[in-house]
Amino acid sequence: RSLDTVYIRYIKYARLLDLYYVKKGWMEMEQVLRETGDYLHQYHQEMGEAQVGYLVELVVRSYILLRQYETAMEWVQFWYRVPQLEVNASLRRIFTLLIKHELNFRQLLVSEFTSAYKELKIIGRRCSLVRSCIRYFRQCLRKPLQKKALLQELSDELAVISQDPQANKDFVYFDFFEWSKERLKETG
Repeated sequence: RSLDTVYIRYIKYARLLDLYYVKKGWMEMEQVLRETGDYLHQYHQEMGEAQVGYLVELVVRSYILLRQYETAMEWVQFWYRVPQLEVNASLRRIFTLLIKHELNFRQLLVSEFTSAYKELKIIGRRCSLVRSCIRYFRQCLRKPLQKKALLQELSDELAVISQDPQANKDFVYFDFFEWSKERLKETG
Protein backbone atom coordinates (compact mmCIF):
# COMPACT_ATOMS: atom_id res chain seq x y z
CA ARG A 1 0.00 0.00 0.00
CA SER A 2 1.13 3.51 -0.67
CA LEU A 3 1.55 5.96 2.18
CA ASP A 4 -1.25 8.02 0.66
CA THR A 5 -3.67 5.12 1.03
CA VAL A 6 -2.51 4.43 4.60
CA TYR A 7 -3.04 8.07 5.51
CA ILE A 8 -6.46 8.27 3.85
CA ARG A 9 -7.61 5.20 5.77
CA TYR A 10 -6.27 6.73 8.99
CA ILE A 11 -8.37 9.84 8.37
CA LYS A 12 -11.41 7.71 7.51
CA TYR A 13 -11.27 5.60 10.67
CA ALA A 14 -10.45 8.51 12.98
CA ARG A 15 -13.29 10.66 11.63
CA LEU A 16 -15.80 7.81 11.70
CA LEU A 17 -14.97 6.87 15.30
CA ASP A 18 -15.25 10.53 16.30
CA LEU A 19 -18.53 10.93 14.40
CA TYR A 20 -20.11 7.88 16.03
CA TYR A 21 -18.87 9.08 19.43
CA VAL A 22 -20.60 12.42 18.99
CA LYS A 23 -23.77 10.87 17.52
CA LYS A 24 -23.74 7.98 20.03
CA GLY A 25 -23.87 5.59 17.09
CA TRP A 26 -22.75 2.55 19.06
CA MET A 27 -23.69 -0.09 16.46
CA GLU A 28 -21.93 1.78 13.68
CA MET A 29 -18.95 2.35 15.95
CA GLU A 30 -18.67 -1.35 16.65
CA GLN A 31 -18.61 -2.14 12.93
CA VAL A 32 -15.88 0.42 12.23
CA LEU A 33 -13.80 -0.84 15.17
CA ARG A 34 -13.20 -4.24 13.58
CA GLU A 35 -11.79 -2.64 10.43
CA THR A 36 -9.83 -0.08 12.45
CA GLY A 37 -8.23 -2.79 14.57
CA ASP A 38 -7.14 -4.77 11.52
CA TYR A 39 -5.80 -1.58 9.94
CA LEU A 40 -3.81 -0.61 13.06
CA HIS A 41 -2.26 -4.04 13.46
CA GLN A 42 -1.23 -4.12 9.82
CA TYR A 43 -0.09 -0.52 9.22
CA HIS A 44 0.88 1.08 12.54
CA GLN A 45 4.57 0.91 11.60
CA GLU A 46 3.91 3.00 8.51
CA MET A 47 2.06 5.69 10.46
CA GLY A 48 3.41 8.60 12.45
CA GLU A 49 3.58 8.35 16.24
CA ALA A 50 0.90 10.99 16.70
CA GLN A 51 -1.41 9.19 14.29
CA VAL A 52 -0.98 5.84 16.02
CA GLY A 53 -1.50 7.38 19.45
CA TYR A 54 -4.62 9.25 18.42
CA LEU A 55 -6.23 6.35 16.60
CA VAL A 56 -5.52 3.90 19.43
CA GLU A 57 -6.96 6.45 21.87
CA LEU A 58 -10.16 6.52 19.81
CA VAL A 59 -10.27 2.72 19.72
CA VAL A 60 -9.83 2.43 23.50
CA ARG A 61 -12.45 5.11 24.11
CA SER A 62 -14.86 3.32 21.78
CA TYR A 63 -14.45 -0.03 23.51
CA ILE A 64 -14.97 1.65 26.89
CA LEU A 65 -18.18 3.23 25.64
CA LEU A 66 -19.32 -0.12 24.29
CA ARG A 67 -18.44 -1.62 27.70
CA GLN A 68 -16.11 -4.12 26.12
CA TYR A 69 -13.51 -3.59 28.80
CA GLU A 70 -11.40 -6.68 28.13
CA THR A 71 -10.94 -5.60 24.52
CA ALA A 72 -10.28 -2.02 25.66
CA MET A 73 -7.55 -3.39 27.95
CA GLU A 74 -5.97 -5.30 25.05
CA TRP A 75 -5.82 -2.05 23.09
CA VAL A 76 -4.33 -0.17 26.05
CA GLN A 77 -1.59 -2.80 26.13
CA PHE A 78 -1.05 -2.27 22.40
CA TRP A 79 -0.94 1.50 23.12
CA TYR A 80 1.89 0.97 25.58
CA ARG A 81 3.86 -1.20 23.13
CA VAL A 82 3.87 1.07 20.08
CA PRO A 83 6.16 4.09 19.80
CA GLN A 84 4.25 7.32 20.22
CA LEU A 85 4.32 10.83 21.54
CA GLU A 86 3.63 11.20 25.25
CA VAL A 87 0.95 13.83 24.64
CA ASN A 88 -1.76 11.31 25.49
CA ALA A 89 0.00 9.76 28.48
CA SER A 90 -2.41 11.09 31.11
CA LEU A 91 -5.48 9.98 29.18
CA ARG A 92 -3.92 6.56 28.62
CA ARG A 93 -3.28 6.27 32.36
CA ILE A 94 -6.81 7.36 33.27
CA PHE A 95 -8.32 4.99 30.72
CA THR A 96 -6.23 2.16 32.18
CA LEU A 97 -7.44 2.98 35.70
CA LEU A 98 -11.03 3.24 34.51
CA ILE A 99 -10.91 -0.12 32.70
CA LYS A 100 -9.36 -1.95 35.65
CA HIS A 101 -11.93 -0.31 37.91
CA GLU A 102 -14.79 -1.42 35.64
CA LEU A 103 -13.43 -4.97 35.50
CA ASN A 104 -13.10 -5.03 39.31
CA PHE A 105 -9.41 -5.89 39.01
CA ARG A 106 -8.66 -4.47 42.45
CA GLN A 107 -5.07 -5.71 42.74
CA LEU A 108 -4.23 -4.51 39.25
CA LEU A 109 -5.95 -1.21 40.02
CA VAL A 110 -3.78 -0.80 43.14
CA SER A 111 -0.66 -1.51 41.11
CA GLU A 112 -1.67 0.81 38.26
CA PHE A 113 -2.67 3.59 40.63
CA THR A 114 0.65 3.35 42.44
CA SER A 115 2.64 3.60 39.22
CA ALA A 116 0.41 6.27 37.67
CA TYR A 117 0.01 8.46 40.74
CA LYS A 118 3.24 10.49 40.48
CA GLU A 119 2.80 11.14 36.78
CA LEU A 120 -0.86 12.08 37.11
CA LYS A 121 -0.30 14.18 40.22
CA ILE A 122 2.05 16.47 38.28
CA ILE A 123 -0.47 16.80 35.45
CA GLY A 124 -3.30 17.21 37.96
CA ARG A 125 -1.80 20.46 39.21
CA ARG A 126 -2.94 22.10 36.02
CA CYS A 127 -5.87 19.87 35.08
CA SER A 128 -8.91 19.64 37.33
CA LEU A 129 -10.26 16.60 35.47
CA VAL A 130 -7.10 14.60 36.22
CA ARG A 131 -7.16 15.79 39.82
CA SER A 132 -10.76 14.60 40.25
CA CYS A 133 -9.98 11.22 38.67
CA ILE A 134 -6.97 10.71 40.93
CA ARG A 135 -9.09 11.48 43.96
CA TYR A 136 -11.88 9.16 42.84
CA PHE A 137 -9.66 6.13 42.16
CA ARG A 138 -7.70 6.67 45.38
CA GLN A 139 -10.94 6.81 47.38
CA CYS A 140 -12.30 3.71 45.61
CA LEU A 141 -9.22 1.82 46.69
CA ARG A 142 -9.49 3.07 50.27
CA LYS A 143 -13.27 2.74 50.62
CA PRO A 144 -14.48 0.05 48.18
CA LEU A 145 -17.85 -0.31 49.91
CA GLN A 146 -18.72 3.36 49.38
CA LYS A 147 -18.71 3.18 45.60
CA LYS A 148 -22.04 4.96 45.07
CA ALA A 149 -21.16 7.88 47.37
CA LEU A 150 -17.75 8.23 45.74
CA LEU A 151 -19.29 8.12 42.30
CA GLN A 152 -21.78 10.82 43.32
CA GLU A 153 -18.94 12.99 44.60
CA LEU A 154 -17.03 12.50 41.35
CA SER A 155 -20.11 13.27 39.29
CA ASP A 156 -20.71 16.48 41.26
CA GLU A 157 -17.11 17.58 40.70
CA LEU A 158 -17.27 16.75 37.01
CA ALA A 159 -20.53 18.69 36.63
CA VAL A 160 -18.73 21.81 37.85
CA ILE A 161 -15.65 21.14 35.71
CA SER A 162 -17.78 20.58 32.60
CA GLN A 163 -19.21 24.11 32.97
CA ASP A 164 -15.76 25.73 33.05
CA PRO A 165 -14.69 26.69 29.50
CA GLN A 166 -11.00 26.25 30.37
CA ALA A 167 -11.42 22.86 32.04
CA ASN A 168 -14.13 21.35 29.87
CA LYS A 169 -11.83 20.98 26.87
CA ASP A 170 -10.71 17.78 28.60
CA PHE A 171 -14.18 16.33 27.97
CA VAL A 172 -13.64 16.40 24.20
CA TYR A 173 -11.68 13.15 24.33
CA PHE A 174 -14.01 11.32 26.70
CA ASP A 175 -17.05 12.62 28.52
CA PHE A 176 -16.17 11.56 32.04
CA PHE A 177 -19.20 13.41 33.39
CA GLU A 178 -21.55 11.38 31.19
CA TRP A 179 -19.72 8.19 32.21
CA SER A 180 -20.17 9.03 35.91
CA LYS A 181 -23.87 9.81 35.42
CA GLU A 182 -24.43 6.47 33.66
CA ARG A 183 -22.67 4.59 36.45
CA LEU A 184 -24.75 6.40 39.05
CA LYS A 185 -27.97 5.32 37.31
CA GLU A 186 -26.75 1.73 37.33
CA THR A 187 -25.85 1.72 41.03
CA GLY A 188 -29.24 3.33 41.79
